[in-house]
Amino acid sequence: MHVSRDQITISVIILLILGLHLWADAAKALHSSWMGDKSWPFLAYGMYRQSYKPGIIRATKQHVIAITTRKKEIELNRMMVGMGGQALYQHFIGDMIGGNSTTTIRLAERINLDRTDPIIAFRVESESYAITDAGVITEGKRSMTYPVTE
Repeated sequence: MHVSRDQITISVIILLILGLHLWADAAKALHSSWMGDKSWPFLAYGMYRQSYKPGIIRATKQHVIAITTRKKEIELNRMMVGMGGQALYQHFIGDMIGGNSTTTIRLAERINLDRTDPIIAFRVESESYAITDAGVITEGKRSMTYPVTE
């Protein structure tokens, strides 16, 4: 069987890449401070390629409160809605804040299935934070109520 020059070249490249991966794993296993992740920089690049630039980081923390006909206030949670925070924001809260009134109806219908005291409004409480070198700064609090209207 004859092995071509291209096959040898490809085999050498594959072995080189595998060897570099093994070298990086061995360096981590030995906790070598003089090489660390620098021995295989593509690992660090893959982890940090979409990270934020240095500076102020802004974040918003939101709580959604459901208000019933008896004026009882219930903070929404995963069990009540049947979805987590990010999905809840994408499917309901973001549209609600954007002014889409049908969203409040859909969310109330989802929650009111087995309730004797139905939801009539939602209040979204937001706190904005800035993370700086000096620490965490609360920039402001906002509260908006969105009635369930049909």
